[in-house]
Amino acid sequence: MLRKNLNNKAQEAGGGSAAVLVAIIALMIILYILFLPPEQRADILGGDGGTPIIIPGEGEAEGEGEGESDEKILLLENPGLLSIQGDDRIHHILPRIKLFEESSGVILDEYNTLTTKRSLFNNQPKLLVLVLEDSKNTKNILIDFNVIKSSGDLVIKFNDEIIYEGFSSQGIVGPINVKSSLLKQNNLIEFSVSSPGLKFWKRNEYYLEKIKFVATIADVSHLVTKTKFYVSKDELDSAKKMELKFNPRCDQKKVGALTIEINDNEVYQGSPSCNVGEKFEFSHELIKEGDNNILFSTTKGEYLISHMDLSANVEKREDYAYYFSMDEDYFKEVKEQRCGDVDGECISGCDEDEDIDCCFAESNDNFWCDIETDDMDDRCVSAVDEAKCSRCLTGYEDDDGDSAEACNEMCGDDTDDECPDGCNINYDKDCCYEDDDDNYWCDEVPVTGITSVCEVSVTSGECDDCYSGYEDGDSDEPEVCEEVSVMESKLRSGYRVLLDFKLLDDDNKKEFELSMNGKKDLIVTKKDSVSRDISSKVIENYNTLRIKPEKSVEIAEIKVTVEQK
Repeated sequence: MLRKNLNNKAQEAGGGSAAVLVAIIALMIILYILFLPPEQRADILGGDGGTPIIIPGEGEAEGEGEGESDEKILLLENPGLLSIQGDDRIHHILPRIKLFEESSGVILDEYNTLTTKRSLFNNQPKLLVLVLEDSKNTKNILIDFNVIKSSGDLVIKFNDEIIYEGFSSQGIVGPINVKSSLLKQNNLIEFSVSSPGLKFWKRNEYYLEKIKFVATIADVSHLVTKTKFYVSKDELDSAKKMELKFNPRCDQKKVGALTIEINDNEVYQGSPSCNVGEKFEFSHELIKEGDNNILFSTTKGEYLISHMDLSANVEKREDYAYYFSMDEDYFKEVKEQRCGDVDGECISGCDEDEDIDCCFAESNDNFWCDIETDDMDDRCVSAVDEAKCSRCLTGYEDDDGDSAEACNEMCGDDTDDECPDGCNINYDKDCCYEDDDDNYWCDEVPVTGITSVCEVSVTSGECDDCYSGYEDGDSDEPEVCEEVSVMESKLRSGYRVLLDFKLLDDDNKKEFELSMNGKKDLIVTKKDSVSRDISSKVIENYNTLRIKPEKSVEIAEIKVTVEQK
């Protein structure tokens, strides 16, 4: 009995040891698997088809869901066919063009030597032929030469008209000017000498060398330029009339008439008001399906024609609107930069005659005129004399706001405590406060124009019109005005927003106007996809994307995404 009990205890002890050993082995296997590389662990555990084992600290934190992607979809639409049924105008935004004339001095012809003689019984004039390839645009012909030997009077005729007559001693003669009215394509120049008269035994003669014909030739090839615009069949079929708007920058006193032709048909001819927007209408029958030519030309001077909007008045067509929102965390507040603001910043591409900051960025010694002058290049100048003062009615001022020395005590000198007779209250600070010390003055031209520089009163809605702020004669700002601040939201530098279109793959031209929060772009492509970076156009909260087809277009997908750079 005792032996049986001992055997049972031995078996129990042996079984317990075996169980401990099995547990130790299992633990070692688990630890081994845990410390294996993920790829090998997946092979052992059957990762391709089995249930995944989630290990805290690998891939995602314990208790978390799926990790966030670097790209977030803000808008995803499948519009299908977008047809023309809405807006009553189709717009073609044309690139700006420049018409100008270049002139250069050239040597038309030259001769090493020339001799002309004359006696009582013998006359030996010298004839030269001058051929002008472009007599119409050749101006200011000058003739000069060196006299080596002379007796009597030298006579020079240009196409049978005397242009020089008289005795010439040894040395350089000229330049002799030839009137433009005498010029032909083939010109005959005669050099002769006067008769000795009663002194029949004498002979008058001239020996000349280095005879040179010089002229100014105008290159008028840039006075004509051509561009194109595309008209779809839908637009052509529904068009009623056409309108062209444009802004001509020019000097009224120096330019010739402007001519505009559509497909070789003249639709405009005249002298537009320089630096003022122009528009005119013409028949839709002059346009055709496909590419259309528009030609601009003038006879002289320089035109910079910009802001060209060629539009067709058509049956009303629909625009298609889509919306998406963006959290404020994507944005930061920044000051809006605008060309023409007095904000200490010269925006890239802004001309020194358009922005005071660009004027002084070019040189601290420049002078600025608050209003546009008759000559577009006279608003920002490097030097001012008394003659130039009259070109700027508000007075030329330096970077500190002081009047140019030559213009001191004239209208526009804001620091002399004097209001000259006849000076406008909007041109001189002293005149503004002399009119009423309670008037408000703006140190620059407000966005509403020169007539708002001196104001009797300022409303809360007018405070932002003057960037530096209105002040009265005691240097106090209006009570209704707070600190002027033109702010907008701007996407943070670590993000960018992309707009992608998937279009019908049919090799046909797709054309539609894209408006992102009112900022327009024209899409013209034959491809089946188009992408645009719209980072500069998005705003906080609700964003509006509008599409106006220039002709019916099929869009398979519109997608807007924000991603981290």
